[in-house]
Amino acid sequence: MNMKRCWLGYLEAGSKSTPVLHDPALESGNDATIYLFNLARNVIVEYHRATVEPKLRALRDDESDQIKLLREGYQRARKDFEPREARPAARPPRAVPDMRPSREADDDTEFALDNDFELAVEED
Repeated sequence: MNMKRCWLGYLEAGSKSTPVLHDPALESGNDATIYLFNLARNVIVEYHRATVEPKLRALRDDESDQIKLLREGYQRARKDFEPREARPAARPPRAVPDMRPSREADDDTEFALDNDFELAVEED
């Protein structure tokens, strides 16, 4: 993992503000989103670009102590991270119970299958 390519910055989001790390090697598969390592949560989070990019800024000189924490935290989070494009696109279909009404007739007509497997009506 090439940490020199990573961008280190700060997400200014009120009470949820935190140092963040962006690794351009992590692709979300969606141009409208971006993955950032969120130090406060210690996880890689997918954000909407339009929402998050205006709130990002580079780390200031007085925040240089966050660099080591960001890199170490990112390396731990990266081990368990599964990007969107690696996830299954759709879940397999679930078995759906048969919700059709039973074949109880309102009258005394009985239903039976004949040898040709066609529905036959037997009358008394």
